Amino acid sequence: MRAGTCNDSLRRHEVGRERMFSVDIEFFLSGVIFGLGVGVLLGYCLPHRLPRREEKQQEIDRLVEQFQELFQQIDRDKEIESGYYSNVRYP
Repeated sequence: MRAGTCNDSLRRHEVGRERMFSVDIEFFLSGVIFGLGVGVLLGYCLPHRLPRREEKQQEIDRLVEQFQELFQQIDRDKEIESGYYSNVRYP
């Protein structure tokens, strides 16, 4: 009787293990399907909402030109001031 109980327990353990394995596979596959769906959705929506690289580069180039003009104007103003003061004669 004891040997039969051991075999029954072993069978139940094997069946339980198979059932757990099938549940693990189901969770894994549902996670993969869900992840792919979210990835496709984000891949479709996000690029349309984010600024494109070319637009960012154009904005950066425009700002660089503005700063260069500003620094050139500052240099011209310094040259004018230094030239003005060097031509002034004090008695």
